[in-house]
Amino acid sequence: MAKKNDSDNVMQEAQQIVAAWEPTKIHFGEGTVGKAGTLIKKYGDRVLIITGQGSTKTAGYLDRITQSLENASLEYNLCEGVEPNPSKETVYRIAYHLLAADYDCILALGGGSVMDAAKAAGILATVRQGDLDDYFGVGLVSEKIDRI
Repeated sequence: MAKKNDSDNVMQEAQQIVAAWEPTKIHFGEGTVGKAGTLIKKYGDRVLIITGQGSTKTAGYLDRITQSLENASLEYNLCEGVEPNPSKETVYRIAYHLLAADYDCILALGGGSVMDAAKAAGILATVRQGDLDDYFGVGLVSEKIDRI
């Protein structure tokens, strides 16, 4: 009988985690690049743009996004060079940029590696304690920060 109670407790805890989860906001699709300034303006006036190793610049997306940010009177800086399967050093470099200025928002422009690195750096810059490894695991970040 103890096994069933343990299983029920684990299931209840999992349901509570899912119910409380507030996912990262990801905007994509046709026309989204031109709306970047309007979308970000909801969160603040200063944004750090994080990109990969150049494809967004080559394809013209970075220029279109920065123009949209300028049209919305937003200040921005750029942190480039996130590699596939980003290293801890890359995450720490981005966190340094976040801590060095007063950013309201992070714009991760690229694929999964850019988004992962941006989210991990955002955690480090928000929590301001510990090592990246301290936050691998379910609920470890939520214990330290209030999510919006």
